[in-house]
Amino acid sequence: KPPPDPLATTGVLDCVGVPGPIDFNEEAYHLVSSLGPIDNGDGQVYGQIYGILGETFPKLTKEISIYVALNDKGGPAKSFETFLELRDRQANSDEVVELNRVKDEVRWPVAETLIFSLDRSTDYERHICRYETHQRSFTDSSKDGFIIFAYTERAFKGEDQFDQAVKEIKNSAEAKTNAFLELRLPHVFPPNADGK
Repeated sequence: KPPPDPLATTGVLDCVGVPGPIDFNEEAYHLVSSLGPIDNGDGQVYGQIYGILGETFPKLTKEISIYVALNDKGGPAKSFETFLELRDRQANSDEVVELNRVKDEVRWPVAETLIFSLDRSTDYERHICRYETHQRSFTDSSKDGFIIFAYTERAFKGEDQFDQAVKEIKNSAEAKTNAFLELRLPHVFPPNADGK
C-alpha cells in the first residue's frame, strides 16, 4: 500500500497547476508549500515547494521548487542579475562556494541555468535553477512571463553526519545536475493564465 500523499492531508493549495508528485532521481516530490500571488513590481509571482516523504517543511534536505512570474518577460535577465549578485558575493568571500551560469545554446535566450552553492552559518546548500520564458512553460503561450524550476539539496550544521552529508552532495553534484537538466519542465497554468 503506497504511503499517503501529504497533499491530501495538509490541504496545500496548488497555485500553478502542478499538483505533483514530481518524480526525480527515483524519488517522488510532493507539494508541501505554496504562495502567491505576490506583486514584485513587474508582475505577479506564484511559488510552490515539493519535498520527499519523511521530511517536514521547511526543514528539507531535498526539494524541488517552481516559481512562476506573470506579465514579466525577464527570465534570462533575472538570471543574469542573480548571477552578478552571486559573483559579487563570491568575490567578497561571502558564502558562495560554487557559481556556474549555463546557457542553453540551442534555445538561448529562452532558457539558461544557474548552479551555485552557499556555505552559510546554518547550513550548506546546492541549487540548480533553470530559467525559461513562457513559450516553453506556460499552457497559454500568449501570456508573458517566465518560470524558475529548481532543485536544492542541503545539510544542516550542528547535526550528526553534517560533513558526510556535504561530501555526498558534492560527490553527486555532476550526476544530479545532468539529471535535473534532463527532467521535463512542468507545464504551469497559474490563476488568470488563461486571460480570464
